[in-house]
Amino acid sequence: MRSSLSPQNKGFTGRLKSSTATKYLLLFLFLVLGYYLNSAYRPYMYRNGLNDFGIADIGTNFFFIPMGLLMQSILPKKNAFTEKRKFILYSFLALAAHELLSYWIPMLGHFDFKDVIGLAIGGILAVKMDDFFEE
Repeated sequence: MRSSLSPQNKGFTGRLKSSTATKYLLLFLFLVLGYYLNSAYRPYMYRNGLNDFGIADIGTNFFFIPMGLLMQSILPKKNAFTEKRKFILYSFLALAAHELLSYWIPMLGHFDFKDVIGLAIGGILAVKMDDFFEE
């Protein structure tokens, strides 16, 4: 008789954490939420002049880094970035640098410091997701 604490009996959260299907589901959910925030929510807020404390402006930035983390964790291990924390840090730095460069180079986009804050929140979310999947 197996003990409920044996490695073979991971329980629901253990199966959830190790499931590639969970990662695909989260990736799909983040894509849908990012698309919705950018294509429906933001225009609605602007059109009606509503104040949502900047969520319409930075909402999609919440999902960039976590989506990158999920994509690299789904890839075959020979293609994956070996140290996930470095991947998260480099992703944040590259995206924040792009945002900061847009201040001086207008063709890169429009600079908004709130986007850098959104990227930082996304980086923190990615670290928490990594902790969840690695436990």
